Amino acid sequence: MAGEIPFWKGKDAKLIFSFLEDKLIVDHVDFEVTREGEEIADPVCGEDRDRLDFVTTHYDVVFNAMQQKTDQIKAFIKEQKAKDARTLPKGSSVGILIFPNDGTVAAFQCRGYVLGKWKFGYGGRKERNKLAIPGRCQYFDDLPTV
Repeated sequence: MAGEIPFWKGKDAKLIFSFLEDKLIVDHVDFEVTREGEEIADPVCGEDRDRLDFVTTHYDVVFNAMQQKTDQIKAFIKEQKAKDARTLPKGSSVGILIFPNDGTVAAFQCRGYVLGKWKFGYGGRKERNKLAIPGRCQYFDDLPTV
C-alpha cells in the first residue's frame, strides 16, 4: 500500500561487540536473540483457565559471521586462557543498532554477555569461512538514541 514504511533488512543493522572490554569487529551474516525462561500455568480451583505467566532467566544470543582475519578466534582463545588462569573476568556486551526505513535509529544492548560454544570452519576449497558465535546474556535492554 502507498505510504507504508518498508520492512528493515539486514543491511540496516550493525553490531558492536565489546568482548573482554575490547571492541571486536564481527562481520555478521545474521543474528538472533531469544528470551529464555520458565512458562508458568497456575491451575486455580474454580477458574476455567490457568493463570499464565513467564519468568525470564536469560537471553540466548547467536551471531553467525564470516572472517577477513582471525582476530575473533584469537580473542576467544585469549578468553579461555584467562579463565584457565583464573584471572578476574572482564565484561562483555553486544550492542545492536537498527536503522529503520523511516529515518529513525533503534538501539539494543545485551548486558552480562557470556560466550558460548563457538565454532568455525569452512565447507570446501571454494567455500567462505563460517564463524558461529553463540552466547547468553543476563539482560536485553532498549537504549535511548539521538
